[in-house]
Amino acid sequence: MAAPLKGIRGWGLVAATGAVYFALAALGLRLTSELGYVSSLWPANGVLLAALLKSPRRWWPALGALCWAANVAASRMTLGAQLGGAAVLALPSLVEVFLALALLARFVGLGARWVNFGQALRFVLLAAVAAPLAAALLGAAIDHRLTGAPYLHSFFTWWAADSIGILLVTPALLVFRRSFFQNLRNRQRVAEAVLLLTCLVTVASLVFSQSMAPALPIAFLVVAPMLWAAVRFGVFTCAASGLLTAMLAV
Repeated sequence: MAAPLKGIRGWGLVAATGAVYFALAALGLRLTSELGYVSSLWPANGVLLAALLKSPRRWWPALGALCWAANVAASRMTLGAQLGGAAVLALPSLVEVFLALALLARFVGLGARWVNFGQALRFVLLAAVAAPLAAALLGAAIDHRLTGAPYLHSFFTWWAADSIGILLVTPALLVFRRSFFQNLRNRQRVAEAVLLLTCLVTVASLVFSQSMAPALPIAFLVVAPMLWAAVRFGVFTCAASGLLTAMLAV
């Protein structure tokens, strides 16, 4: 009975990853510039990379195929892109994640615990810089071909969006622990979490508002709620706060 249950859980992970990828891809595509189909923030690849790093190799093809299909569906639904164009434009994202996975396997090891400076630095350079750079070179060419958007604009937007998405999402999911939900059983912790979220959204909205941003140098204010998140709720909540702040900024 253990084997069937294990298989069911595996397919559940694949389905959940695909659903989250679709939701984040649709959200990211709503942040595309007027010059093309490239998003200003792309956290979806961070979810897929974390799922691959935590999954057995036998699930990698299913995870990759489902997330590619989710990307295509999100492009069709959000941007109204043609099926062929959406399918081709989704390929660089898939290449990016598996390239990051291959680089990490070669130079860090898939069993790494990501607890020392050397491993963290190699993760940043390989998964959050090199892999998105390669994908941006290809993705910008496809976007230019499909939409006529300037190549360099699409390239730098793609590279920055994917790098930030991987940096904010993947490490948080890799260090996530079930104890996070156990801590929220305490009413005081729940109240504090709600207060933190309210404070973060309020401060970020104020800092990045069009009326306030040019007038006052107040960008440093967003650091306070993020430090609060890190000290009181740990790395996962701090990274989630960073992602929310980035989404409000763009």
